[in-house]
Formats: sequence, structure tokens, C-alpha cells
Amino acid sequence: MAKLRTKDLYNMRNEYEPSIRWGDDWFVDSAVSGTSGKSQSEAFATITEALAVAQDYDTIWVAAGDYDEGAALAITQTGLKIIGQSNSNQMLTMLYSSSASHHLMTINAHNVEISNMGFYQTKDTYSAIMCSTTASFFKIWIHDCRFTSSAGEYGVHFGTTYDSPDCLLENCKFDAWQTAAIYCYCTRGCVRHNDVITVAAKIGIHLPATGSNRGGLMCYKNNVLGVNSTDTGISVGAVNAGMLFLSGNLVCGCGTANISQFDNGQYCGTENYASSTAGGAIIDIDN
Repeated sequence: MAKLRTKDLYNMRNEYEPSIRWGDDWFVDSAVSGTSGKSQSEAFATITEALAVAQDYDTIWVAAGDYDEGAALAITQTGLKIIGQSNSNQMLTMLYSSSASHHLMTINAHNVEISNMGFYQTKDTYSAIMCSTTASFFKIWIHDCRFTSSAGEYGVHFGTTYDSPDCLLENCKFDAWQTAAIYCYCTRGCVRHNDVITVAAKIGIHLPATGSNRGGLMCYKNNVLGVNSTDTGISVGAVNAGMLFLSGNLVCGCGTANISQFDNGQYCGTENYASSTAGGAIIDIDN
């Protein structure tokens, strides 16, 4: 008798519990131009093709290469994973925009994971990843990515009108974003272990006011390097009592302020290390 694989057992169970689904794998390689996307030898040439057929809980594997998709990658599948296949020393998968003005990726789904991808945005007022633009979506996980810009607005943007509860951004590198590298306005968000190089008169990590019951934000062990006398390392808005944990961040060289925060006694900011050679305040308290 043939031995049943774990996937077979899950598929048998799905006959009785249709809500449970074992995701499929899709492959993308700009050098292949396959038709089915079901193997590396038949990989799609674009991420857009894979996204068009992917369902909830599927995984899209993206080979090393440059991907100019011509429009924002709109992720609406619950549990979708997009994973770049790169080595440990260099980000070899790069998503960028050469002509059209658009975000590189929008995420409007729960439990989405993006990892090992490179993002390069050249268009003003547009970002690399915009999350929760149509409704509030939970548990978005972005990690081990690179975000570079010559004109882009935000590297990763979590929530404005809508919330992005329980988002996690970690182990990423950001360079030269024109408004802020990271914007995190969400409930129970976590920003940790990221490296950020700022732009003159701009912000490294922006943590706006956590009103509207968007509390429980954690920002710790990030490294932020300023490049000009007018930039801000970490900008913190007014917060609700006990709603922000800001700790262990290393910030230097930001001329306006390395850490700018409101003095309302309603946050926990401990063991942050800051220094400035650009003439700005090390920690600027705004009453």
C-alpha cells in the first residue's frame, strides 16, 4: 500500500473541512517565461502572472532577477507568501518601477508574508509596500528585505485610515526614502532589528500618534543613521498611556533630532542610544 503524504492527508481532511487548504507553490523567473508556473523549469516570467493564479495560503517563489511589473502588485489572498530566492550576501531579487507611477506592492489581506525581496522605487509620492488601504488587515509579516529609493515616499507603510494590527517588520534595510523609511500607525505593531539610512529633512522611523485605540506598538533594536543637519531619526507622536515601547534603538547623525518624542509621560522609552555630530538635539522633547 502506498504511503500517504502529509499533503494527501490534508486534502482528504478538506473533504470534511473545506476551510482548511494546503497551499500550492508557484515559481517566477524572469529568464524562463514558462506557461504553467508550477516548476522552476516552467516558471512565469513575471510576479503578476503568478499573483493572478495564486489562491489563499499559496507561496510564490521569485528567482533572482529584475522585475518591472508595470503596475502595483495587489495582494488580496489570505496567507499568501512571496519569497525571493537569493543568497545570504546580496539581495538578488529586485522589484522596481521604470516608468509608471505606482506603489510597488499593496497588501490587503490577512497573514501575508514578504521576505528576501529587494524593492527600488523611483517615483515621487509612491511607496514600496502600502498595507491596509481598503480595510484593516491583520498579521502582515515583512522581513529580510531591502528597500532603496531615489524619490519614493515610504519604504513600508502600515496603516493610516485603516489599521494593520499585529504587523511585524524586521531584519530589513532601508536607504533614501523621501518622507520616511518606515511608517507605523497600527495596533500592536512591532518594528525591530532594521537598519535605516535617512535623507536630508526626512524621517527614518515615523511612529505617529497612536490614537483611535491603536496601541501596543513596539519599536526596538533598530539602527538609524542620519546624513544631514535637517533629518530626524525616530519621530514619535503623542501616545496613549502605556501604548508605546521604545527601547534599545541606536540613532546618530540626525541634525534635527535623533529621537523626537512628546513629553506626556505616556510611553516607555528606555536604553535608547543617540549621538549627533550634525548639531541637532540628541533627544528633543516636545511639550
